[in-house]
Amino acid sequence: NGQKINVDNKELVINMTSDDNKNKIIFAGLTYELQSGLGIGSGIYSGKVNGYTQNSGAVPVIDISQNIIGINIYYDEFPAQIVGEYYILLNKDLLAIDKKQYQSSGYFIQTSYEFNEKYRPYIRFEGIVPEKSDPYAKSLIGEEKLLRLIYGVMYNLSESAIKIEGILEYFGRLYGLTRSELRE
Repeated sequence: NGQKINVDNKELVINMTSDDNKNKIIFAGLTYELQSGLGIGSGIYSGKVNGYTQNSGAVPVIDISQNIIGINIYYDEFPAQIVGEYYILLNKDLLAIDKKQYQSSGYFIQTSYEFNEKYRPYIRFEGIVPEKSDPYAKSLIGEEKLLRLIYGVMYNLSESAIKIEGILEYFGRLYGLTRSELRE
């Protein structure tokens, strides 16, 4: 099943037990480990995403054909881990007369280190750069660039983990952010 957007809540919903359209997603990925712990990979995703408001009921207000191309690089040699990923989102607006295609992008880099095989503090920097008027990005984050600094610690239990996380979030230009510019 694909995804859908709850436009009222700006929330991407995964259709785990049902599907709002008959389109199924296709995903393929390939990873190659160059040497112990160091690897690269890429992936491609293709699907359809519909967005709904409470007032629209079962009629989508957003109808997107989506292709995502991604690349990643990682170093994962216990106890250290560094992961970086970059994505290009190609979103075609199927409700528009001209069926315009938009290109947005997203990326992150994360590093962590495990202590005593129990505690793993981490920090991640991520960004989303939407193309102006991209209906997919606009319905989820708006039209401004989004930057996040995410930090936390994970405590490993025997079969699961407990995670405490904090997020600093900024909207606006990628560099030279000021409070007045963020309010614009």
